[in-house]
Amino acid sequence: MKQTMRKLRDGLMKWKILFARGAGYLNLINTGMLLTIFLIQLKERDIISLDVSSYTIPLFIAGLITLTIIGWIEIRFLKGYQTEAREAFKLSPDMVEMKDKINKIYEKIKEDE
Repeated sequence: MKQTMRKLRDGLMKWKILFARGAGYLNLINTGMLLTIFLIQLKERDIISLDVSSYTIPLFIAGLITLTIIGWIEIRFLKGYQTEAREAFKLSPDMVEMKDKINKIYEKIKEDE
């Protein structure tokens, strides 16, 4: 019974990861659609004179580049990803167990020197 529950849990976690990855890509598409709607609204109100339909793809690509730059800044300077990974590491029992084993091996090597 315990083995079955573990397999079920692991399977659900794999599906959760797949859904989260898919949602990330869906968010990119959603961002592009929102940008297009925003620009269409600006054009209808005569705030801009841009032909949105002919610039949709370049604007979407520019948006992706902007998101990439923001992500790079966050990783490079704000260290958000590293902090998130470190906190996730602390919550993973397998990783904590592995860290403890490595520490024991390290201490044994230190004693033998």
